[in-house]
Amino acid sequence: MSLTKKTNTAFTLIEVLLAVFIFTIFSTGVVYVSIDTIDRDAKVELQNESLRYAQEGLEATRAIRSEDYWDLVTGEYGLNFTSDTWSFVASPETIDDFYQRTITIEDVQRDPEGNISEIGTLDPNTKKIISKVTWDWKGLIPKTVELETYLSNWTGDDWIKTTCTEWTAGTFSTTQTIETADPPAGDCALMLEVVEGPGDFFTSADVGSHGNDVAIDGTWAYMAATHMHEGFFTVDISDINNPEVAEDVDIGGKGRSVLKVGNYAYLGVENGSKGLAIVDVSDPNEPDLTSTFGIGGYGNRMDMSGNYLFAGVNSNTSSLKIVNVSNPASPATTATMSLGTYVNVVKISGNYAYLGTSNASGGFKVVDITNPASPSLVYTLNVDSSVNGIDIIGSYAYIGTGNNLKIVSIADPLFPAVIGTFPAGAKVQDVSVDSDYAYVALDQNNPGMAAINITESPSMSFAYARDIEGKASSVESDGTNVFFTIDVANMGLVIIDVGTGSLATIGNYISSILDAGSEDVRYNYFDAEVELAAGGSAIFQIRTASTEGGLSSATWVGPNGTPDTYYHAEPIAITLAPSASGKRYLQVKVYLGSDGVNSTQVESITVNYTP
Repeated sequence: MSLTKKTNTAFTLIEVLLAVFIFTIFSTGVVYVSIDTIDRDAKVELQNESLRYAQEGLEATRAIRSEDYWDLVTGEYGLNFTSDTWSFVASPETIDDFYQRTITIEDVQRDPEGNISEIGTLDPNTKKIISKVTWDWKGLIPKTVELETYLSNWTGDDWIKTTCTEWTAGTFSTTQTIETADPPAGDCALMLEVVEGPGDFFTSADVGSHGNDVAIDGTWAYMAATHMHEGFFTVDISDINNPEVAEDVDIGGKGRSVLKVGNYAYLGVENGSKGLAIVDVSDPNEPDLTSTFGIGGYGNRMDMSGNYLFAGVNSNTSSLKIVNVSNPASPATTATMSLGTYVNVVKISGNYAYLGTSNASGGFKVVDITNPASPSLVYTLNVDSSVNGIDIIGSYAYIGTGNNLKIVSIADPLFPAVIGTFPAGAKVQDVSVDSDYAYVALDQNNPGMAAINITESPSMSFAYARDIEGKASSVESDGTNVFFTIDVANMGLVIIDVGTGSLATIGNYISSILDAGSEDVRYNYFDAEVELAAGGSAIFQIRTASTEGGLSSATWVGPNGTPDTYYHAEPIAITLAPSASGKRYLQVKVYLGSDGVNSTQVESITVNYTP
């Protein structure tokens, strides 16, 4: 064989071997690509199937929620489907001997704006649901699909106490309601009540005669007294525990009334020809009689507007005397009104003078004083008695009529109307009002005064009475102390603490009755909104019965169904007392505590139930 032929044969063999090698490599690559494609398709199918099982988990939990939201208890569960009904079982749940499914139920918190957050206030009507499916790829590599959603309770009913009307339907024990900001309209909060009573403080000043009237200005009391010659006294009350008579003034007769304005005291005098006396009190230690003036009779209680003094007079023909006192040394009559009755007291508000008169059938009169030189009577109101005392706060006139304190609306002075009456227990001689109380001077011994709560005017309630050791003739309050003139010679002026009382340290409230409609009711959870004060507390219990009457003997219980536990201001499941006769009817009891200074406020209570 030639060398050329051998060479060609060798090259041919090499080419064949190379071709076989290339083919082998290509064929192997095709096989590997095919296997990888098959693996990837299988993995995607498993992934999709696990996703469907996770979605099924959410839908199954939603179905359980629709049957009873309160079955969504925080924890981890598997699922079981029997007789067309889903239910929770122990976790994890195995599917097709391959997948593991776990349903996780978590509580939900909300921030102050109501948004779901990691921390905040528990929202018992919302749960977070996580459906997780796991499997092992080729028995070695763990794989997971996880879906989540939020489910809400849309089947339960809320029984809520938050409005004034809702609270009022219950029973209070040293508790009360206070109006709070809307919404809802007419919203109220429950709080402890102020236990009212007189203060311990009591002192007096000896002016040597009976006191008739008193005016308070700063650290001085100005008194009209029944002494024939010394009818006016100044009393230093800078040391309230030891009032001292500074000086007296002969005003030409017994002092009947006193009004302090600026540097002058204006006195009604028991003198037919000089019924008005004006005393300079710019130095209370050295008061000086400036002038006396005839007003047509004895001077009674008076008031001032601008330079004009409006004096009540013990006269049928000179009932109201209007005096220009721009020059106190030379007063001058501006106008006289004849009303056919004595004017006992004058109080001015705006362009109107309100008169208390001795006319039993028309004791309250309104006079337009827009032009002091030409006053006009615009209304006479029958209050069933004469009127001895008047004080005005805002659009209300508080008047003493016989044995009653009456409230007259003067919102429209042309049409005043009695809107409230409270029996004072004795003849009312005078009235002094601050923001919370009307103090009345009573013409009787023990008690000689009464305090009437007017915080909810025109409604009134008795606060307390006190023996001031004599019959009271007048009263004045400075917001801290109450000053009375009385008919005791050596105690013409009496001073007591206003005695607004203190906050109750404990109290409770029992709600009205919830009728759930049937014994099939399910009580879900209790919640309360509370504004907790320092040193205060608020706890709650419930009781149920099969009848309304049975509630009165039912046991109050807390969240474990026993009397020794209490609900607090947070959502918590309700557990009924095992001894309860039934559950159709329910009540809530609120227990409040305080340090005697600040009261916790219960803004609302809620019982969620499924009828």
